Amino acid sequence: MPQRTTDTYNRYLRLLNDHEKQMRRYCIIHSDSRFEACTLMQEILENVWLRFGTLDAASSPRQINRWLQHVMRSTFIDHLRHWRHRVIDTVALEEASDLEAPDNRDMELIDSLLCHLDPQERQLVDDHLAGFTHAEIADHHHLTKNAVSQRLHRIVLKLKTIYKKYYE
Repeated sequence: MPQRTTDTYNRYLRLLNDHEKQMRRYCIIHSDSRFEACTLMQEILENVWLRFGTLDAASSPRQINRWLQHVMRSTFIDHLRHWRHRVIDTVALEEASDLEAPDNRDMELIDSLLCHLDPQERQLVDDHLAGFTHAEIADHHHLTKNAVSQRLHRIVLKLKTIYKKYYE
């Protein structure tokens, strides 16, 4: 737990103020209900405070964002372990391909499409959109790089199908 100084607390509040929208969006995307999103947000806020001492005060915005993504991701994984028990599907190796990051102009459409994904799929997409490489995602989820590529490819196909069905 970080030392409770005025400076630390003010930096913590600035971090929350600067990243509140990102944290709320993360919770909504990774939850099945409003209650679960609120619960996840509380867990994230608690873990951000508990791990705040590990964040260097001179960190760049990119480093802060990566640190926050890591805290949110670990909190979500802990949340899943405690509240849900789901099995992750696998994808055939023949279906592997790279996935390009989406254009920011279409974020509203992307948000509406992501609502159709299960939590594990949302986590992979969220990691990819956050700028993590397939190797980093694979390391974090204890998968191979090919498995990450396969799953992302399968998710893209699923999103294309949903898009054609509901948005065209």
